[in-house]
Amino acid sequence: MAKRKSFNVQEFKDWANSALARPELGQEAKSALCTAVEKVLMDTGNYHGFNSNTWLSGGCAAWEQAGKLDDRTPFLGLEYDRHYF
Repeated sequence: MAKRKSFNVQEFKDWANSALARPELGQEAKSALCTAVEKVLMDTGNYHGFNSNTWLSGGCAAWEQAGKLDDRTPFLGLEYDRHYF
């Protein structure tokens, strides 16, 4: 059987984003997944940054409602709850 030499980076990123959105997946596992995702995206020229899932799903609105405080940290959520673009 011949080895496959490529795979769909977008499908991998989509899969990783759904895994990173799962609350039952621990931060240690998410950290390892983020390392793999960033390696693949960087090596293939597909890295366009990331944002916090918490920020994207209401954290920004809560921060704005709180008066756009200088410290956004409480509105970002956990370190590896990320969404890659």
